[in-house]
Amino acid sequence: MKQTVVVSGAVLKVTLTDGSPVSIRLLTPTDRAHLLDGFGKLSAASRRSRFFSAMPVFNDDLLNRLADLDGFRHVAVGAFHDTDEIGNGIGVARSIQLDATEPAELAVTVIDDYHGRRIGELLLRVLIAVWQEQLRQRLQEQLGDNMFVASILRENRAAVKTFRRLGAITQTDPDDPTIVLAQFAGSAISRPEGWPTELTERVCEFARAVS
Repeated sequence: MKQTVVVSGAVLKVTLTDGSPVSIRLLTPTDRAHLLDGFGKLSAASRRSRFFSAMPVFNDDLLNRLADLDGFRHVAVGAFHDTDEIGNGIGVARSIQLDATEPAELAVTVIDDYHGRRIGELLLRVLIAVWQEQLRQRLQEQLGDNMFVASILRENRAAVKTFRRLGAITQTDPDDPTIVLAQFAGSAISRPEGWPTELTERVCEFARAVS
């Protein structure tokens, strides 16, 4: 799936098998314009899959919450086509943990033009590596299992498959049969299949560079 994986500074550069260049970096509160632009590239179906509603407008309250990134309890990584100029956004994966005793909640969004290229899986792998490295450095100790959970619309089969490839155990939400819960420990994340052997090493290198 991936041809080339390189870390350059605080950017993870990936060349897809079709030759498309992709750059991944940590997002910050200054990326509001990127988030707004990316939302505009999502179809109604993609908006429903991500937000559980085909909302036509990205309201300021939601935008403020998604841009409220502290790089620790609320972390996001973004993928861009070539450079990260406005208009080049491809996807975002984020992790939010409001309570240190609870699992970190994961979510991922990829614009329609890049569906089917496993960009979402790549972003989630990068995000988990960054999240774990941030915790290690802040707590200055080796961590045990870091638990993650994601809520996915049952109809979003592609997302369910993505989380299963990561090693997640999926089950129906007991409170809502339209939702699938994907849960797994960071230490149990599966090895990527069909990707360059150096992918995991480069992702870890990137996580150290941005932490």
